[in-house]
Amino acid sequence: MQQVKLFLVTTTPERSEEIQQIFREYPDFQFVGFCYAKHNPNYEELVKVTKPDITIVESNCGLEPISIHKTNQNKFPTVDTVLLLPERDFDTLQLAYQEGVPLVLAEPIDWAEATHKILAIKRRRAASAVQSMPQRRPSMDDRGVTLSFISAKDGEGKTSIALNLAAALAANYKKRVILFDLSSALSEVAMMLNRKAPASYLNILKMMVSDFQFDTIRSLMVDYFNNGRLMALCGPTSLRVPEIKYFEIDLLIRLLQKNCEYLIIDAPVLFTDALKAALNLSDWHVMITQNHIGSLRNTKLYLAELLKLDYPAHLVKVVLNRVSSNVGLSPADMHRFIDPYPVVCGISSDGPTVLTALNEGTPFVLSNKNAEISQCIDNFAKQVLGVGPGGAKHFDIHSAVADFMEGPS
Repeated sequence: MQQVKLFLVTTTPERSEEIQQIFREYPDFQFVGFCYAKHNPNYEELVKVTKPDITIVESNCGLEPISIHKTNQNKFPTVDTVLLLPERDFDTLQLAYQEGVPLVLAEPIDWAEATHKILAIKRRRAASAVQSMPQRRPSMDDRGVTLSFISAKDGEGKTSIALNLAAALAANYKKRVILFDLSSALSEVAMMLNRKAPASYLNILKMMVSDFQFDTIRSLMVDYFNNGRLMALCGPTSLRVPEIKYFEIDLLIRLLQKNCEYLIIDAPVLFTDALKAALNLSDWHVMITQNHIGSLRNTKLYLAELLKLDYPAHLVKVVLNRVSSNVGLSPADMHRFIDPYPVVCGISSDGPTVLTALNEGTPFVLSNKNAEISQCIDNFAKQVLGVGPGGAKHFDIHSAVADFMEGPS
């Protein structure tokens, strides 16, 4: 590979010389141009003349670094942007990710590692020019459809349904799925998949300030099929979990959304910043409840709290878990608790199948495809496949629940 041509935008000539001195140790790079804020340069004219591969921009250079990135995207599409950030400049970090800056390096910078990442940008650019790259599912904002699974209390089956839905979408419909276990403690996802999690999302949050690349995060996720089709980002397995800030989860979810077709979030029960970030970025709020009065009462209270917090009611979709045609409330009784929220499906009660799958570490939609509970998940997956960002079909609770409880015709 030829030398990577760099254009440097810094605060002063002295700072420019300092960075150039660092790169002189690495023969793969060549600086072709420089500019400094105090000289009031015309960035576009300089780039036209120098034709760099990558522009390295200091966030405090005085030239609106995000504007430089947008200029590259719109006028110089072969020029990538690398942003240098002061330590813990989270506001700029969030904005940089939202705007799709390819690489953000935050102080203190490990320059040996940083140069490898810059070379990786050049290699990806070269590869995309000579081969057909897999395309993401087109959507309103080029991101994966996102479903947050919520419940009023633990024990409703939220994690099991989220995991098996993710497995069904990946295995049965060949979708690229990320399962994000955002539970606050004692994560069980890795165990349910019979895999050892390389790290939890807490480890990833710590490293994201200095390493903002999905490839790095991917290496710390469970790759269930070893082909990237079903990736799982696991939660912590300890009881004590530090406080997580809203912007940290917001950034992580946005990064995951950009790298999958469907993002399934197993959200925490408590109304923490992590839950709020997940709900704000989701297309569906999938409410897991059961067909008994205690669960439905708690669900009603939980949904009322969502309304108080101004979360749109039309995003809520109710899934009735452990439904049986022999026991439970009638559709009319359930209507009193859930109205006006639609029931999108019912999941049959099948303790033996679920427990066997848990003990074997295999999702039951894979180990027992013909079981009624697996068919319920598959029907749910078919409904999810019709979901687009910002909206989804509504289902009538009477017909949805009555049809299920009547059983197959």
